[in-house]
Amino acid sequence: PTDKKKKVVSINIIEVLLRGVMRNDEPAAPLAFLLAPKFLASDRARVSVYAISQCVPFLPDNGLTATIKMCLTGKRRHLLKVSSYKELVRLLISTPTEEHVKMILHEWNRAELHRDIRITIVQAAFQFLKTNNETFHNIAWQILSS
Repeated sequence: PTDKKKKVVSINIIEVLLRGVMRNDEPAAPLAFLLAPKFLASDRARVSVYAISQCVPFLPDNGLTATIKMCLTGKRRHLLKVSSYKELVRLLISTPTEEHVKMILHEWNRAELHRDIRITIVQAAFQFLKTNNETFHNIAWQILSS
């Protein structure tokens, strides 16, 4: 009997390859692949979420919102690693629209939310108070007073 050893590719090489997939003629094309539940549940989830931030300039109007909504609902949300979940919330914070702020409030109101996500959302609430947007202020106070 012959023993065939599996060659294990290091995680660093896999991550570089996954990041490289974004450098093509259509940067948003690999999103469906990278945001598949298989990836979101793996150690490579942070690369998948990184891919979203790299694609933002190439997404159509409301593309970021739709992509993040897809990640924060159903099976995908339950598979997210905490670091990836926080990064998605940070993406919403970095492009604050009324819909994004409402999505952050929706996440805040979830029954089971990891404390690190709560901390990220509380930090966002303080940022919202620095704006001149009354809706942002109201949502920030809803978060801070609950």
